[in-house]
Amino acid sequence: MQAQNPGTSVTGGPVSDGELKFYYRHIDPPVGEGGGVDGTFVLTYGITSHTDGGEVQRVGSYFAHFFSPERLPKMTTHSVFLLDVSLSMYNGKLDSMKEAMQTILRDMQPEDTYEILAFSSEVVSVGTFSGEAEEVKRAIRRVRRLVSLGYSNLNSALLQALKAVKAGGAENVVKQMIVFSDGHATSGEVNPAAIKSNVKKANTQKHPIFVLIFSEKSKLLEDISVDSGGLVRYLQYGSATVDQITAFYKEISQPLMADVAISYPDEEVEEGNVVKSGMSNYYAGGEIVVAGRLRPGVTRVRPSVRARGRDGPHQLPATRLDSRDPFYASLSENYIARMWAYLMLQELLAQAASPHNAKNATQHLQTKALEIATKFSFVSPLTSLVVVYPQDSSLLLSLPGGPQSPLGNAQPGHVAVPGSPRLGRSNARVDLDPQFLVHTPGLDLPLCFNYEGRAGVSVLLLHDPQSGIVINGHVASVRQRPNLKFFSRLFLRLGPVNLTVTPELLHVDCLGDDGTPQVDTVVKSLWPFYKQNGRKYKRHTYNRGKTTKRSHQRGRTPPNALQNNEVTAPDPRPREQYAYLSPNFNKSNAVQGSPGVSPLSLLVDRVHDCSVNSSWEEGIGRIYGNVMVVLSKKRSLDITIGDGLAHFTIRRSRNKRGQRFLGFYIMDQEIFSPQTHGMMGQFISKRVRRLASSRPSTLQTRAATGTASETPEKVTLEVARRGHRKKLRVSGVVGSRYSLMDRTRVRCIRVHTKGSESVLDERPRDYVRSCLQC
Repeated sequence: MQAQNPGTSVTGGPVSDGELKFYYRHIDPPVGEGGGVDGTFVLTYGITSHTDGGEVQRVGSYFAHFFSPERLPKMTTHSVFLLDVSLSMYNGKLDSMKEAMQTILRDMQPEDTYEILAFSSEVVSVGTFSGEAEEVKRAIRRVRRLVSLGYSNLNSALLQALKAVKAGGAENVVKQMIVFSDGHATSGEVNPAAIKSNVKKANTQKHPIFVLIFSEKSKLLEDISVDSGGLVRYLQYGSATVDQITAFYKEISQPLMADVAISYPDEEVEEGNVVKSGMSNYYAGGEIVVAGRLRPGVTRVRPSVRARGRDGPHQLPATRLDSRDPFYASLSENYIARMWAYLMLQELLAQAASPHNAKNATQHLQTKALEIATKFSFVSPLTSLVVVYPQDSSLLLSLPGGPQSPLGNAQPGHVAVPGSPRLGRSNARVDLDPQFLVHTPGLDLPLCFNYEGRAGVSVLLLHDPQSGIVINGHVASVRQRPNLKFFSRLFLRLGPVNLTVTPELLHVDCLGDDGTPQVDTVVKSLWPFYKQNGRKYKRHTYNRGKTTKRSHQRGRTPPNALQNNEVTAPDPRPREQYAYLSPNFNKSNAVQGSPGVSPLSLLVDRVHDCSVNSSWEEGIGRIYGNVMVVLSKKRSLDITIGDGLAHFTIRRSRNKRGQRFLGFYIMDQEIFSPQTHGMMGQFISKRVRRLASSRPSTLQTRAATGTASETPEKVTLEVARRGHRKKLRVSGVVGSRYSLMDRTRVRCIRVHTKGSESVLDERPRDYVRSCLQC
C-alpha cells in the first residue's frame, strides 16, 4: 500500500496471542503524486484446525464458540441451480452466467447430482444430471442453448426450486439451492413480503439458499438467503464476473458436515442470549461462530456439537477453552462482548423485519436491538452517527431505513425510461362486438362499452407517441347481422418490429425500407420453454453493413458478413425513439468477416429471420431484439416487450356463425406514457370518477315489472376527456360481461349504448384510419 499510494502510512502488528492492531493514515500529497486508498480493508488469516467440537473463548461473562473442523471426507451433494433467463439478464449477464456454469459443472465430482432450472415468465427444468463426464457434457450443451426472454416470475421459480431440492438426491446427501438472478420480480407474485413468506413456508427443512445477484441491491433475495442460512454475493458485472462466480461456488462445493446443531447447558447459558453466525451445513474452509452470555457466577461453558457426516452421525466434544479474566469493566475493550452484540443486533433486526410478526412483537424486537446498539455504540438502522468537526459543527448520518423510519423495507424498483414517465401497471381488452373492458384510474371496477362505428374500416386502438407503439384493428360484421361486429385483422408496430395478425396467419416484419434488419438480434429457438418451435439453436446478430433497396430483388450482403452464426445490419431510423424496445447494440458482437459463407445463404437468412409468415397451426417462438413473439396452442399469440414492460395477448375465437375473429388483450403494461391515445390507449391516463349509485327498491321493481327480481345498480360517472374543458356525466349500471380470455363473467360498469361516445375523447369516426398499417 505504501509503495503504490504516496501519503499512505500503515503501522502496527501483533499485540498478544490472537490479537493484532493496524493503523492507517493518509496525508494528501501534492497534486499529481497520487491519492489515498478508497476501498475495503480485508484481513485474510489462517487458523489451526482440529477434528473436534471447536474452541471456546471467554472474556468476562461473554463467550464465543468457533467451530471449523477439517480433515473430514467430503459429503455427496445434490444441488439445484436456479438460473434467471429473463430479458433483464440480457447484455452479457446471461453469457457470463453460462460461462461460469460451464466451469462449475466441469468441477463436479462423479457422485454429486444436480438439477438445472431456468426461469422467466415460466419455470422449466433443463434436466437432472450427475457429475459423470458424459453427463457434464450434456448439461453444458443445454446450458449453452439458454436464451434471455420474458418477465421474471421469481416467486414461482423459488417455490419450484425448493420442491426440486426436497425431491432430489439420495439419502445422507447435502441438499442446497444456488440462485443466479438480478433480483427483480416482474411477473406473478411481485410483493416482496409475500414472496419471502411463501419461501419461508415452503423451506420447512431449512435447505440453504445461496444467491449470486447481478444487481446493486436486492434486499428480497438477501433476506431469503439469510433466513435459510445461506450466503449472498453481489457480482460486480464486468470482465471478472466469471471468476467471482466460480470463486464463490468453491466456498460451498465441499460440505464436510450437515445439520450442525450446537447446544449449551441451561444452567450455564442465559436463555435467549445465544446467537449463531453461519450455516447449518459446514463447508471446507468455512467457520461456524456462536456467541452468548453466561449466567451470573458461571465461569465455564460445555457445548455439545452434533452433526451428520459422510460416514454417519457425529458428536464432537469441545475441550479447548481460552478464558481471560478479570471481568472487563469497559465493554469497548471486551472484544468477545462486542462480537456477541454485533451478531445479536443483526439477528434482532432480521427478526423484526419478518412480515409475520405482530405489531407489539416487532416493537419489542426493535427496542431490544436499540438497547444493544446504544450500549455498544453501534451505528444501525435504529441509531445514528454524529460526526463532530473542529469548528464545533456536526453532521448527522444515518443508515438507510432509519432512524426516522426504522427498518424501512423499500425495495429496488425499475429505472424509468428517460423522458417517459410511467403510469403504473394497467390492463385492457377488446373482443367480439367489439366489446371494450378497460381499467381506468379512479374506478374500482373496469369500464365496459361497445364500439358503435361502422364495419369495413380500420380503427386506431392505441398509439403512444413516446415509445412509437401503434395498435390498429380492422372491423368486420357478422353474417346477416351487420349491427354485430368483430376484429378480423390486427396490426402492431412495436418499435422496429411490425406484426400483422389475421385468423389464418401471423406476419412478422422487422426489415427497414432499405431491406436491412432493424433489430440487433433474432433468436430463433426459445428452448427449453418452447421445444415445439424448433430445436435448432440460432442467434443472429445483425451488423451495420451496406443497405439495399427493399424489393423482391434485394441487394446482396458482403460475403464475409457472417461469423459464429451472427449477421449484422444498420437501423436507419432514430434509435432513441426505440431505446427501451431493443437492447443496446454490443460492438463486441459486430463481426468482421468469415470465409466460406455464400451471399445467397445470407440473403435467404435475412428474409427468413426478419420477414416471417406463420399459420396458427404451425406456431412460432422467436425474439426480435427486445420483443418476444410466441404463437402456440393454435389459439393464443403472446407478445412480450422487455422484462416486464408490457405483455399483450391476441386470442383467436369463432362466433356462432362460424366466423373467426380476434380479441386483443393488454395483460399487463408499465411502458405507456400519459400521451397515449386511441380507443383503448386513452384509458391508460383517463380519469373517471363515480359520483353516485342507486338501486330501486323491491317494491318499485315489483310495481314496474310485476316481479320481485332485483334490478342492477345504477351509476353516474364523471368523465374527464382530453381536449375538453367540461367534464361529462355518463350513466351506467354495475353488471357483467363475458370475457373470452378469462372464460368467465367479469363485473364491470356498463355504459349505455348512447353513452359510449361520451366516455371517448373523440367520436368513433375520428379513430378511423385510411389503412390498417397507417
